[in-house]
Amino acid sequence: MPPDSVAEHYARAFTTLGLTGAGWSQHGDTAWAQGEPTLLSRPAGAGRFAARVVAYRRGDTTFFRPFVALRPGESANGGAMLIEFCGDASRASHVAAGAPRDEEPDDSLPVWRRRPIH
Repeated sequence: MPPDSVAEHYARAFTTLGLTGAGWSQHGDTAWAQGEPTLLSRPAGAGRFAARVVAYRRGDTTFFRPFVALRPGESANGGAMLIEFCGDASRASHVAAGAPRDEEPDDSLPVWRRRPIH
């Protein structure tokens, strides 16, 4: 699946899960989707969620990684809420994925920090 398709699927997933301002953009070989910070009540608790996904092309493969941010409400289990939301977003996106053995799991690589140019 090309990066723009991954981003479009995730933007729809973010909307489905209730995030406001969900959309996507592309520049060169990289596409982004994001949902703005939104107060949501979820089974594990309430909090302000935001999410994004970065997808880029390397050879004939698209690599992508979702990111979720959360400011939990009082007495909420933030860890459980993050895991639940990330899983729900991945399922709602309908994007099949696998993790290559040799892929660096470091989220600090520059490609994951690049932001869309508007």
